[in-house]
Amino acid sequence: MSNLSELLPTGGGQNSVDFVATGTLASGQTVALKTDGTVEAVAETSPSLDSFQGVFGLSLSASYSLSSVYVPTQDRTYFFWSDGSNMYNSSGTYNGTSWSFSAVSSAMFSAKRNYAVNVFYDSSLDKAVIVYELTGGYVGRTATARVLTFSGSTVSFGSAAEINYYGIQPDITGDNNGVFAASYTYYVGNSFGVRQITISGTSIVLGGDEPSMLYNAGYGNTAPVAYCDSIDRYVMEDVTSSGTRHLTLFSIVGTTPTLVSGVNLSSSGNGSAPAALSWNSDAAKLYAFYANSSTYATVAICSVTASTISVDSNTVISSTTITNNQRVFSSAYNPDVKQVFIGMTQSTTTAPVKYAVLSGTSPTFDVSATNMYSSSDGSGVIISTSGNAGRFYIGFALQSAPSSSFVYGSGYAATLTGTSNNSSSFIGITSEAISSAATGAINTYGGINTAQTGLTIASDYYVQTDGSLSTTTSTVKAGQAISATTINMMDLT
Repeated sequence: MSNLSELLPTGGGQNSVDFVATGTLASGQTVALKTDGTVEAVAETSPSLDSFQGVFGLSLSASYSLSSVYVPTQDRTYFFWSDGSNMYNSSGTYNGTSWSFSAVSSAMFSAKRNYAVNVFYDSSLDKAVIVYELTGGYVGRTATARVLTFSGSTVSFGSAAEINYYGIQPDITGDNNGVFAASYTYYVGNSFGVRQITISGTSIVLGGDEPSMLYNAGYGNTAPVAYCDSIDRYVMEDVTSSGTRHLTLFSIVGTTPTLVSGVNLSSSGNGSAPAALSWNSDAAKLYAFYANSSTYATVAICSVTASTISVDSNTVISSTTITNNQRVFSSAYNPDVKQVFIGMTQSTTTAPVKYAVLSGTSPTFDVSATNMYSSSDGSGVIISTSGNAGRFYIGFALQSAPSSSFVYGSGYAATLTGTSNNSSSFIGITSEAISSAATGAINTYGGINTAQTGLTIASDYYVQTDGSLSTTTSTVKAGQAISATTINMMDLT
């Protein structure tokens, strides 16, 4: 006898229980128990677009904006847009199959056109701040903010507060603890600025303003901003004087934004195209989306510390040129599925709206540049995103007059189900191959499975989300290898 496995019965091992298989199962396959009492392979389900419909009745002019925010206390997604003169909203609920939309609101308040409506919801306050452009300022518009309060399909709002007289195209983020940071393009001096904001009731309380956050900056379309919660820092995506996309790391000291450091996303890029940022709080990585020098949609994965920011990788998402003069990027991180969604529009009219889903820090494309909307009449598209409870909520609007099934200036909504897995329902490992609907033996906890290969003796093995066994630690431990082919499964009793 050369090892312990020679003491075991061939193939089956111990603690063998018969189950009916859902789907064909290979010998040595990790399996999960279903609610109907059958077993299935432990596996991941790729993200998929599970709903797509309109209309929520946008009335848009030649240039326009769109933003969305999910409010968990209302279980409702709210969409906001400007028609060039006024702000409007509609909201929708999703029941797992279809959307139900509220009626379009009457004009909420005056709002300038362009691509500058953004909303951030603070979960600690159960309120949001909306930023937009109001008529006025140096170039006929100025960055402005209001408080939003939600009750069912009703959205109430507070008085307007001027972020910066010379600021345009604002964005907004927050720490979910009552502090917001509004970024903007500072038209005077070709730079970018940031202002700290808090709220009192339904009123904006303006903190410190830094209208030259980036030294020697160029003038660009957008300056998206994100909050990095684990290090209490903010990042703004901006444009250098040479037109290259750049990241600026800053903190808020008291009420004053304070420059920390910065880094170029790449040696070249299309600075005139809109951009987007998302912070992956679980991986502690920043996802920066921009157009590279070929005007291809690109993601940079960045490491951020309290004092530095660096680019780990640059990856092209889609080798189709994007549309410079539209809001081509919108992104959101969903902590429930630990994924980032990126929506984009491109210059082709046959498939103008695409989406991709990314996981991890490499990045890994769970869904890469998949068409969400295809039409020869789909030019002029803007997109917004929000996420919750394992789903991404997507809205987009069409500027042009599409085909008869679509309406000029219409809004459309979709849901994207993120990657899911059933590893938490792990119950055992097959000791033999089992055909679908057939009954076969499963080695359960406290048993021994002899249907493995390549195990390292004395190493602990864990069930991975894709069903494989690995020494990489996960939340589900399978057991310990006692030979290259045999695993002694944990006894949880």
